[in-house]
Amino acid sequence: MFKFNTKIVDIIKDENLQPILNTTPFWKLNPNIKKGNIQFDYTDDELKTLINIKQNNMEYFIDFMEDIKFVYNPNLNKISNIKLRDYQKDILRNFNNDRFLSILSSRQMGISLSLSMYLMKYILSNVDKEILILSYKKESSIELLNKIKDIYYSLPFYLKPGVLTWNKGSISFDNGCRIKCDYIKSDAGIGYTVNFMLILEPLYVKDKILNKLFSSQFPVFSALNDTKLFLINSGLGNYNGEFYKSYFTEEDENIFKKYKYHYSLIYNRDEKWKNEIIKMIGEDAFYNEYDLKNNNNK
Repeated sequence: MFKFNTKIVDIIKDENLQPILNTTPFWKLNPNIKKGNIQFDYTDDELKTLINIKQNNMEYFIDFMEDIKFVYNPNLNKISNIKLRDYQKDILRNFNNDRFLSILSSRQMGISLSLSMYLMKYILSNVDKEILILSYKKESSIELLNKIKDIYYSLPFYLKPGVLTWNKGSISFDNGCRIKCDYIKSDAGIGYTVNFMLILEPLYVKDKILNKLFSSQFPVFSALNDTKLFLINSGLGNYNGEFYKSYFTEEDENIFKKYKYHYSLIYNRDEKWKNEIIKMIGEDAFYNEYDLKNNNNK
């Protein structure tokens, strides 16, 4: 089997040689996606980078990601550097260190960027892991998957895990890791082993459904040593019952680490900004989605 390296890959890209070659390193001739199970010859520096990321060095990963060019969408040709705020770096560290956590945040805090970066690092650092992204709407899960794809596009070619399938709602890699998207339902994940479950916007779903999901999945997650379960919600959502109190407030003590990120962490979100948002969405929506307060607790 032919062995590729970065120099050869760059030549194939620059000269657009893939249509005339018998074998290429690209998945379905897409130069942004590495084909699964190809042979690749790494330089010493490339191996050092791989080892640092696989060894769970989060500080190295943060610096590395801020140094590369981030491709928002290769079809739109939008490229810039990633610049993380301090709280986003803290979020990445918490993702890395905690097995069970919840985040309640104001809207437009860049949580999804930190999350997509961490999920890509998780895939780079592991083998044979099943990741399930759930949201109250499947489209929201797919939206996060698209951001993970953007992170993947941005990685140097040598660092990318090889792709076996690249679909709208799922991706699988040649290291045995797979990401699947679905909506929040009581029987999600039943029938196969999930190593990492991410539940987006659970406070838009009734407690009855969430409790059934937890009763079926949580015993499995807590019994294993390397599973992760994250709850992420922007704003207070529609339901602030027992599930909210148990997993997003300090009223109940449990295995979850609970974090809150308020819009005031971003320096230019002042009273002027606040008043402009209230004019656009109304006071009640602002308190729910940005100030993280119920209407009765303004």
